[in-house]
Amino acid sequence: MHRRLTNRAATQPRRGLDHDEAATYLGITFTTFDRLVTEGRLPKPVDLGGEVVWDVALLDKAMDRLSGLRRTTAD
Repeated sequence: MHRRLTNRAATQPRRGLDHDEAATYLGITFTTFDRLVTEGRLPKPVDLGGEVVWDVALLDKAMDRLSGLRRTTAD
């Protein structure tokens, strides 16, 4: 299920991250990531034609909320 990116693709800015990349992006274990998604504290993935990815913008918003940086849910 996990895909490997070519060296060039891995260095390009991307908005969608796979499961492992999303957890790594946030600096947390896969288990903690899964728990936070299940609890609704992190966003669920988006299905883009069979590719399941987490939106970096939504991960950033969730991290802002969890860290206390953003105190409101309105944007």
